[in-house]
Amino acid sequence: MSSLGTTILWVVTVLTLAIFGWRFLVRIKPLLDARPAQRTDRIGLRLSGMFGDIGTHRRLLKFTFSGVLHALIFSSFLVLFTAIVEAFGTGLFPGFS
Repeated sequence: MSSLGTTILWVVTVLTLAIFGWRFLVRIKPLLDARPAQRTDRIGLRLSGMFGDIGTHRRLLKFTFSGVLHALIFSSFLVLFTAIVEAFGTGLFPGFS
C-alpha cells in the first residue's frame, strides 16, 4: 500500500476510534451515574457461568438446529476476524503478516 493510502487509513482509523470513544462515553454515563449493584459475590461462579454461556453457546445449543447454525455463523465470524486483522495490519503497518 502506498504512503498516501497508509496515511488515509490511519486518519480514518483514528477518526473512527474517536467517534466510537465519544459514543461509548455518552452511552456509559448513565450507567456510571446509577447506584452500584452488589454483584461482587461468587465472582468465580459468575465468571464461569458467563464464559460457559457465551463461549460455548450452551443455551443456544439447546435448540439443536438453530443452535448449530448460530455456532457455525459465530465460528465463521471468528475466521473472518483474522482476515480483517491481517488486512488492517498490512494497511497500517507495511510488512505486517
